[in-house]
Amino acid sequence: MKKLMYFVILVAGISLMPSKSMAQGSYVSFGYRMAFPMASFRDYIKTTSFRGVQFDYKYFVNDNLAVGFQYHWNGFYENKPRQTYFFDGGAVTAEQYNFSYASNLLIGADYYISTKNIVKPFFGFRGGMGYLELDRFVGAAQFQETVWRFSYSATAGALFQIPNTSLAFTLEGSWNQVVYDNLHYKHMSSVGLFIGFCYSGQFKDM
Repeated sequence: MKKLMYFVILVAGISLMPSKSMAQGSYVSFGYRMAFPMASFRDYIKTTSFRGVQFDYKYFVNDNLAVGFQYHWNGFYENKPRQTYFFDGGAVTAEQYNFSYASNLLIGADYYISTKNIVKPFFGFRGGMGYLELDRFVGAAQFQETVWRFSYSATAGALFQIPNTSLAFTLEGSWNQVVYDNLHYKHMSSVGLFIGFCYSGQFKDM
């Protein structure tokens, strides 16, 4: 987990110091990310994740198409009421605390729809790897699992440009899924909401 975060920080630092020719088409954004558990993942954790961050680096191939990578992280948590839980080797009556931490490193593309105003709608798709850390506490018993699995997301949102600058705000929603089955749910599915601040030399030409 730490190695992944260090790698993202390194790439982010490099992306913030592009050459003059690359700077024109480069796009960097960073901001706050919420996530809502969906589908069978809600059987494990129903509560919304208010702990999350997202970083994007893209390069505009032309005025409409941008390709690049994204890193996002969310932490989920739910406290379930006291009851009897059965597992291999016995049973225990206690409260249950479920934690799930999801880091995703994805590559993909976004298509920006041309408009004559400061609002630029876009949509995109990404695929890559997801790292999951799952912790379950039932009384004094702890069950922990960490896995790497294929991950993908579909995104739609809008870019709000600040006139006559290279700056903008972005608001986007995404469907995210880590392809992983366990005893608690079939795939880790969630809907993400991202609000970020972004910079690109491309904005003045869009």
